Amino acid sequence: MNDRSANRSLPRRVLVVVGLAALAVVVLYLLLMVAQVLLVVFAGVLVAVFLSGVSWYLSERLPISRGVALALIVLVLVGGAVGLAVVAGPPLAGQVVELTERLPEAFGRLQAALRENPWRAALTQDLDLSEVLPAPSDVLGGVTAAFSTALGAVTYLLIVLVIGIYGAATPRAYVDSVLRLVPPARRRRARQVMHALGRALGWWLVGRAIMMAIVGVLTTAGLWVAGIPSPPALGLIAALLSFVPYVGPVLSAIPALMVAALIGLTQVLYVLGVYGAVQLLESYLITPLVQERTVFILPAALITAEVLMGVLAGALGVLMATPLAVAVIVLVQTLYVESVLGESVKILGEHGDDDR
Repeated sequence: MNDRSANRSLPRRVLVVVGLAALAVVVLYLLLMVAQVLLVVFAGVLVAVFLSGVSWYLSERLPISRGVALALIVLVLVGGAVGLAVVAGPPLAGQVVELTERLPEAFGRLQAALRENPWRAALTQDLDLSEVLPAPSDVLGGVTAAFSTALGAVTYLLIVLVIGIYGAATPRAYVDSVLRLVPPARRRRARQVMHALGRALGWWLVGRAIMMAIVGVLTTAGLWVAGIPSPPALGLIAALLSFVPYVGPVLSAIPALMVAALIGLTQVLYVLGVYGAVQLLESYLITPLVQERTVFILPAALITAEVLMGVLAGALGVLMATPLAVAVIVLVQTLYVESVLGESVKILGEHGDDDR
C-alpha cells in the first residue's frame, strides 16, 4: 500500500512543481511588463525619502513644523529648477540648433585632421574613417529621437514628484498601510526593516548629492578654463548624469565633446582631459571620502546591477539600478543574514546615529 501511495503521489508532486514553475514564469513576465511603472513608483519613493529627510532635519533645527519645512523645500527646488532653466536653457537651445547645422562640417574637419597626421596611417592603415566614425545623419537622428522622448520624460518626472511630495507629507500613513499586509506577529520586525531601508536610501542620496555637486563644480571650472562655450550648462549636465555611477560620467562627456567638435580638435582633447581628470578625482579621492560616511557598495555589484537593469528596463532601469541595489542588499542583510542565519552584520547606512 505504501508503494501504491508513493506511486500515486509522484505525479501529483510533479504537477505541483510544474504549476509553481509556471506561476513563477507568469509572475516574472507580469513584472517585466510593468517594470517601467514599478521603477517610476520607486523613483517617487526615493524623492519621498529625500524630502522627508530634509524636512525632518529642518524642523528639528528651526521653529517650524515638518509640513512648513516640506513646503519651503518644494518651493526652493521649483524656484531653483525654473532659475536654471532660464539661465541655462537659452544657451543649450542655441547650441542644439548650432550643433544640428554644423555637426557635418565638424565631422569633416575631424576626418581631415586625422588623415593629415602621420600616425594615422600607422594605426589605421587602409581603414576607412567612415566605417569608424558614425555618419552625421545617424548622430542627428539620434539627437532628434532623444528630444522626441522629452514629453514622456516630463510626464514621468511629474508623476515621480507627485508621489514624492505626497509620500513625504504623510510618511507614517504609507508605512502603516504597508505594515497592515504583514502578519501582526511580524510587524515589529517589518517596521525595523523598512526603517533600515529608508535610512540606507537616505544616506545614499546624501552621498550622491555631494558627489553631483562636486562633479558639477569641477566640470564647470575645467571647461571654463579650457574655453568651452557654456560651461555652467555642461557642468549641470555632468552633475545630473553623475547620479548614475560609472555610466553617467561617460554619457555626460558626449554633449561637451560635440560642442568642442564645433570649434576644433584641440578643444576636443581639452574636454577629454577635463572629464578624465574629474573622473579620476571622483573615483580615487572624493568617492572614498564620501562613502566613508554614507553608503559603500562594491563597484562590481554596481556595474552588474546597471547592466542587468539596463537589459530588463532600459535607460530608466540604469538610472534606478544603484538605489535598487542598495535596497536589495539591505533586504538580504536584514531578512536573511540577520533573521535566518542569526548573524550580526553592519547594515548599509548604519552609522550609530539616532533614529528618527
